[in-house]
Amino acid sequence: MGIGQRLANGLPAVCRFITKYNDKGTAEFAGNRDETINWHDVGGIKNYALGYTTTTSPVNIADDADISTFDQHLVRKPGMVIPGGAICRYVDFAPGVTSPMHRTISVDFGVVIEGQMESKLDSGETRLMNRGDLMVMRAALHEWRNPSKTEWARMLFVLLDAEAPIVNGKTVDEDYRNALPGIPKSQ
Repeated sequence: MGIGQRLANGLPAVCRFITKYNDKGTAEFAGNRDETINWHDVGGIKNYALGYTTTTSPVNIADDADISTFDQHLVRKPGMVIPGGAICRYVDFAPGVTSPMHRTISVDFGVVIEGQMESKLDSGETRLMNRGDLMVMRAALHEWRNPSKTEWARMLFVLLDAEAPIVNGKTVDEDYRNALPGIPKSQ
């Protein structure tokens, strides 16, 4: 499935293009790779797809070390956050779906790609996000909701490992009040 094609939920298929260096020292696209991003269904209410992962910061790109690590993550799915690294993930939300309330110890960049999404914090505050809007989630306890009754929504998330926040002298921990299906906890 590639450019111009649609998934079963009606949203566009997406591709991943990875660059590397050849023996001449010029950039090229990493050949012999399936550029189609594969999705996995999580109970019919959400679809997840792994965009890319890294395990170090700065990222070790020498001899394509990061590509090798990413290939391992395609086989053995990483947790919500990769200690010392980053994860880029697409998430499709079915109409009316609300994610479990959760907190990762990370700085997350969430961008609405298709539809609208509502973000709700544990304080009860909400923000309605439209296509192109960016949420910077800083280890906050939150949930996501697709407010549409008829249309799927898509978000792109980039999660960067972070140090645990300290609030009033107490360290804040990862929190999965309800398990996030299909994605293991951070390791």
